[in-house]
Amino acid sequence: MSIKTIGKVTLHQNGGFVAKLQFMYENGSQWVHLDGSAGIPVAQSVTLDPGQFGVPNNGNMSVYVFVVWGADNQGKEVFTYVSGSPNVAEYTIEGTTLSNKLIYKP
Repeated sequence: MSIKTIGKVTLHQNGGFVAKLQFMYENGSQWVHLDGSAGIPVAQSVTLDPGQFGVPNNGNMSVYVFVVWGADNQGKEVFTYVSGSPNVAEYTIEGTTLSNKLIYKP
């Protein structure tokens, strides 16, 4: 199984809460959690370059969504971040603060 190369991540926020798009990257045998966007209100989207938040070029990474006052959600997909790649990983989060789901759009 090959890992898809991406240069940016988009999060569509369709939940009844405020969410923050964050990132995780693999550093040896550990995963490092990084901060990301400010709060994203309902019915808004944000597109970010993970490298601007500390994901190393050619590093394996995944998406993490911090749900303010709720249950956070981590993407199951692992990508290789390549600075300048035109590929975008696209996600939607929906539901409520305590019952939400993160959906990847391949």
